[in-house]
Amino acid sequence: YDRRGGRDDYDRRGGRGGRDDYDRRGGSEREEPYKRTAPRLFGRAGAGGAGRAAAAPPAGPTGMDDPMYVNNLVHKTKSILDIFVANPSLTAEDEAMEAFAKLGEPKFYPHIVTQIVLRAPVSGDSRIELNQLADLLLTVRKAKPALLTLSQFMESVESGVTNAAVAGKAAAESSVVRVLERFLKKADVPKASIPNAVTALLGGETSTGTDGGAGAGAGAGASPAAAAATATPIDALVAKVVASGKKGEAQQAFAAEVLEGRIMEAAGPVVEALLKAQKAAGNLELTTCETVFKPEEQGAMLEWLLYDSKKRSVAGLRAVIRVVHEIGFPSKGLLEAMFLHLYNHDIIAEESFVAWKNDYEDETPGRRSAIIELTRWFQWLDSLEDEESSDEDEDDDDE
Repeated sequence: YDRRGGRDDYDRRGGRGGRDDYDRRGGSEREEPYKRTAPRLFGRAGAGGAGRAAAAPPAGPTGMDDPMYVNNLVHKTKSILDIFVANPSLTAEDEAMEAFAKLGEPKFYPHIVTQIVLRAPVSGDSRIELNQLADLLLTVRKAKPALLTLSQFMESVESGVTNAAVAGKAAAESSVVRVLERFLKKADVPKASIPNAVTALLGGETSTGTDGGAGAGAGAGASPAAAAATATPIDALVAKVVASGKKGEAQQAFAAEVLEGRIMEAAGPVVEALLKAQKAAGNLELTTCETVFKPEEQGAMLEWLLYDSKKRSVAGLRAVIRVVHEIGFPSKGLLEAMFLHLYNHDIIAEESFVAWKNDYEDETPGRRSAIIELTRWFQWLDSLEDEESSDEDEDDDDE
């Protein structure tokens, strides 16, 4: 009791065992406790007994005005695009759009369009990935309800072109050009709405060509080679092209020379002969059938032969059905995979697939089985067509 320095001091500390409390404060018996000497936050009493509010942090930018917030969304968008191009499928675009929606920021969609364009140089010369990006651009453009006006959308495309810094970089330039050409070919964007930077990148040419395509000029005034070709059986000309051993652009140039003036007649036979040759080589399986359609293989020549003509494309699709029927529809999904590769490699246009499907006078063996197997694929293709047609009336309002 005496060690605590007196009864009064003992009573002030309000209980027994007060020595430890006293010693912790490190001062005389009259010193104010430490806990009362420093002001507290949230308006608690300080040394003078008066309330003192804590200083609020300075207000900073929020939402789309916050660079950190936007940068985070950009990184998430890049991840979505990486996943999108790595997993091509009939539902990939829908999955990407769902992922964009989950970002939860409608004002960010212009940046998404820009990032899609900027992703093209990353894909390099991968035609499948570039085609995917172009189709994803179209999906964003045709979304219901509209995510961006036409002017907003094209300004975002222009931003992507500008930020890509493609001038003087052939590989990057060609990848962006391919994405934009495919997009503009399908989007029906008025030329007046195409930004100058995009027009300049495309060399001032944004038209899609005509059905005359590869065969123009083979009639009146045809070359001596064309005149000679008309006297040769078509099967012989086709065999010459297929057996040449050439690939890529070299094969395309060779076929243009050999088939001059006969390409309409040759379209179906060439496709059939190529597929049979690939079957003999073991390349017509579900996991390997893409080989024949790659541009560095037979794809460049097939695109030249078929894409610009609906009639030639339908003839080519009939040839595909004949071959798959002859080999007995060997594996489920093979025909769907082949149609997807023809689409992704820009060998046959959407309208030509639809024309083949709606050709009710076509009696190609295996057609009925093919239509059944391709039901899901055509549902996907039809959904794209429906979006495009229903959006035409809104384009004028967007402008």
